[in-house]
Amino acid sequence: MKGIAFFVEGATEYDFILQLLQSKYAFWKPLPITDHVCILDSTDNRYRARISNAASDSRVKDELWDSQEKLQEIGYSTFLCIRDLRGEWKKNKPKTLSDVVKIKNADSKILKLNNDDNLSLYSILAVMETETWFITETSHYERINPKLTRPFIEANIDNIEGNVNPFVCSPKAIYEPAETLKSIYKLVGLIYEKDANHRRRTIRALDYNFFDQRSCGKNRTRFTARIDSGKQIGTILQRQIRWPRYTRRSPRQILRGIN
Repeated sequence: MKGIAFFVEGATEYDFILQLLQSKYAFWKPLPITDHVCILDSTDNRYRARISNAASDSRVKDELWDSQEKLQEIGYSTFLCIRDLRGEWKKNKPKTLSDVVKIKNADSKILKLNNDDNLSLYSILAVMETETWFITETSHYERINPKLTRPFIEANIDNIEGNVNPFVCSPKAIYEPAETLKSIYKLVGLIYEKDANHRRRTIRALDYNFFDQRSCGKNRTRFTARIDSGKQIGTILQRQIRWPRYTRRSPRQILRGIN
């Protein structure tokens, strides 16, 4: 059984990866190991995923190094660190978009310290928050509320945080993603906060095919620091999780048949 380990910054990233694995790759329901760690297996028993919530961006890579050797011994060969740009440097200096290149280069150097041909290590950074990925998956709005159509949203741009048009904007132009998402939902009287009910409502509404688009080109390096796109997670998983060629059913159809 091939193992894939995720080390994430917080509860939003934890729930997102969990839903992605279950919705798109037909993994079973998770088995909690601790309050912050769970494991789940694919329905064909070929893959096992482990998700660890570090509860802090500064702890994500530390948790990777602390547990990597033991996980490798039991079959884990792919490791993904997922966090967002929101946070502060030392001396309470907030991180900004201008720090992206610095963070990317630092992550790449750290990942390359582990010179093992049998490992694939990835560092993925959401700009500025993971909610950026939710905003740019625009098909989910009408599943949240049928009134949240593109014409309706675009007619109310002035009432959206940062005057963001989610249908055409660059993710890097969304400076306050959580506030922007909140203001879009507020157009129809809905609330978005970072509590479990609100974030899971959004995460369940996402179309996870959106995150499978191959936006990484032909770069297949083992040590990779990727920036900005939730689609890159899907690209990595497509390379690591390969469903049998003999079936034409998608993972979601397989799950429906089992359930």
